[in-house]
Amino acid sequence: MDWTAIIVAVAGILAAIDLTRLIFPRLFRREKEAEIKGKERESENVEVETLKKAIETLSEQLRAAHEAIKDYEARNRALSDENGNLKATCTALFDDMCVHKGCKFRKPHQGQGSKWYEKYKEDPALGADYDSIDTLIRKERLARLKAMKDLEEGAGDGNNQ
Repeated sequence: MDWTAIIVAVAGILAAIDLTRLIFPRLFRREKEAEIKGKERESENVEVETLKKAIETLSEQLRAAHEAIKDYEARNRALSDENGNLKATCTALFDDMCVHKGCKFRKPHQGQGSKWYEKYKEDPALGADYDSIDTLIRKERLARLKAMKDLEEGAGDGNNQ
């Protein structure tokens, strides 16, 4: 075997390959571009699959969050209703029970104790009046004026007869 012939043959093959690349550059460029595009498509497909999985996971988390929010809103509504009822009861109890003994305007249910409570325990207002003190003063004044007028008319009728 002649080593020089082998080396010349290998060099000739390499030169032929390089020469074909110079003569047909588009052919090799197209192969490289096709190879690059194929790898890009594969990586895009991997990215798309990853994003689909992420979207599915986020959708499940969003659904779970919406359900939790609905549960919280329902509990909040129920607690708000209960709170409103309890506040109304407290207000009614405060208005009815916290009465000055000598107040001539607001004397509801004095001395009735358990009978009054049994009668009004189911009523949210507990039989209370919610008039302001100004309204109570006006009502008391009108009642007093009417009583005085009735007394004057009664006294006037009695004197004339």
